[in-house]
Amino acid sequence: MIVVVPVGINSYWVIQPATIELHTYAASTLTKFRQIVFNCPRCQLIHYTDLQRVTISYRCRKRLSPFDFNPDYFQLILKTNAQTYQLECALKASDYLPQFVSYLQRQGVTVDDPQQVVELLVSGKSLYQHFHTET
Repeated sequence: MIVVVPVGINSYWVIQPATIELHTYAASTLTKFRQIVFNCPRCQLIHYTDLQRVTISYRCRKRLSPFDFNPDYFQLILKTNAQTYQLECALKASDYLPQFVSYLQRQGVTVDDPQQVVELLVSGKSLYQHFHTET
């Protein structure tokens, strides 16, 4: 269990009214297992007022074999004065990302979407199919 459980649980983030809550787990398997068992991941708050820029990034992942089912790299990159954070986006980003981007813009945060990911999600297109037909 000490080896298997940490593999299935990853760091996550939560959208709050005034902040983004980051819950991160340690890289060490034993430490991560302890954090999972005692429900104490490292919690960090990023206030929307501290954000300089948010960039939406989708990168195709090279498939090493026909059995490579790992997802592509889909992230929100948050830049503050002090640090840059890379938040993984869920596979069902269409359920929340367009609304979240709109909310960030209303909070005065600059959102860069050079690949027009939000537009693709709103129109119901598959990000995987769109980006893999271009490569």
